[in-house]
Amino acid sequence: MEKYGVSFKELSRKKKTQHIWEYYRWHIASVIIGVVIVGSLGKTILTPQKKFAVDVVIAGKVISDETQAEVIEHFENEWDTGLNISSVDFESMGQLEMAMMQKIPLLIRSGESDILILSKDTYMNYLNQGGVSIFVPLDTIDALKPLVDYKRDSLITSEHIQVSTEDEAYQEEIEEIKKKGHIYGIEVNTLPGVPSLKLTEDLVVGITSTVKDIPKTIEVFEYLIQ
Repeated sequence: MEKYGVSFKELSRKKKTQHIWEYYRWHIASVIIGVVIVGSLGKTILTPQKKFAVDVVIAGKVISDETQAEVIEHFENEWDTGLNISSVDFESMGQLEMAMMQKIPLLIRSGESDILILSKDTYMNYLNQGGVSIFVPLDTIDALKPLVDYKRDSLITSEHIQVSTEDEAYQEEIEEIKKKGHIYGIEVNTLPGVPSLKLTEDLVVGITSTVKDIPKTIEVFEYLIQ
């Protein structure tokens, strides 16, 4: 093969490097990405993951300050709680946001999200699209009644659900749920329990149906928003 008017063998080391990068950079990039992914998976599999009594997932337009690491450590040490914070703009629905939308149901099913805190529109999307079963109705938890009463003007109830499916069976199910007046979340514009975060949109706090430890989760739930 000739390049620069001479055969590849006759090229200088610098020219050979330029030639290889010009023609094979995508192949090289693919190999590098593959190595990184495999390495990351291997680390995840081989490194024991710390288990917490409670896992909190926060995803929305939030801004973290320099104390976030300290706050996360405080939750782990004082509350035996894992704090997973993702600053995402679900209105843009870029790759990060789409990945997060797919990740959240997986976290719930795997028991890695006991308390879920999302932007209001995203939270409602889950409720509207058949996600009622992934949240515990807060009105069914006696210990939360004082807090629910205190936050009565900020409650997300079954009345807010707008069915976005043509599934008649699900529509009938929702109508029955609406009659019961369940409470599926509490809308907030601050999270006092996480002082490192500034919220730039309203979020909704809820408890997932795969909650591991109800008493402990209630303590953390109240600490987060009071």
